[in-house]
Amino acid sequence: MKKVILSDISSRLYTLSSDKDRTTLSRIGKQGQMCFKKFDKTYVEGLKSGGIDIEKKISDSETFILPKEIVSPSSLVYLPSGEFTGYCMPYVEGKSLREHAKVFLSLNEITEIYRKLERIVRESSDFVFPDLCSLDNVVISPKGIRLIDYDGMQTGKHMSSSISFNLCGSTDGIFNDILDNKKYCVDGLFTKNLDKKSLAFLYVLITFGINLGDIASLKDENDRRMVLKGICQLQGLSGTSLEAKLENMFFSHNDDEYIGQDVLDIKSNYTVGFESSVAPNGQRISYRKLKLRK
Repeated sequence: MKKVILSDISSRLYTLSSDKDRTTLSRIGKQGQMCFKKFDKTYVEGLKSGGIDIEKKISDSETFILPKEIVSPSSLVYLPSGEFTGYCMPYVEGKSLREHAKVFLSLNEITEIYRKLERIVRESSDFVFPDLCSLDNVVISPKGIRLIDYDGMQTGKHMSSSISFNLCGSTDGIFNDILDNKKYCVDGLFTKNLDKKSLAFLYVLITFGINLGDIASLKDENDRRMVLKGICQLQGLSGTSLEAKLENMFFSHNDDEYIGQDVLDIKSNYTVGFESSVAPNGQRISYRKLKLRK
């Protein structure tokens, strides 16, 4: 992989975002086609102590054949001293899925987004995307969907240091539901079951605005079952194949399933609209709910 010295590009960097003590993302030139992700030295050292060699992870990216939608590194960046400090990649113009989903999305739009994401995940058999359902690393660009934040992905045997709290609700949830569950994590590496769960949670999140990860914060299994059943009933999912697959994700050691066919069936057989109810505090609230087509 090509190597770049930071001093050769530093005068052309325009900061886009900064995560204090971790990373800084900059565009190379105001209208440049490339961007640069810089790692803080202590962050790199911390990752290495946890078994993640981020330099080798980036370097090994060129050994994978990936869908074009995954934004991959193009070069390694070093300080003049020879110390690794980050990597360059193509700049992606567009809005994150989080921003995109702030407006009302039709079932057709949601279905199109979901099916494209599932295809990308299926075609990336050596990768796992533990931060997928945070919505921030999915970009809707003029050229289509793009998945960014390569270093946060699990690539082959290179572990990921990231996981979406939308999957597990809390730190306790991360350990109880993910890291200590062999369905989702084996010897420090996530399985593709986590991708299936991420995609299902993402679909529910952008369709109904409901974060299923909050269920993981409930320690009592009966409480979890009641809440999940209540959500499915409220949103019109009771008795559907999707409800059964969600139950499997929470309450079974069996492998999870992709929900692509369920998403298509819902688009074909349902419409989605708003209903309202009165909360215990007397406030009237509205929510999205599926209704069978007449």
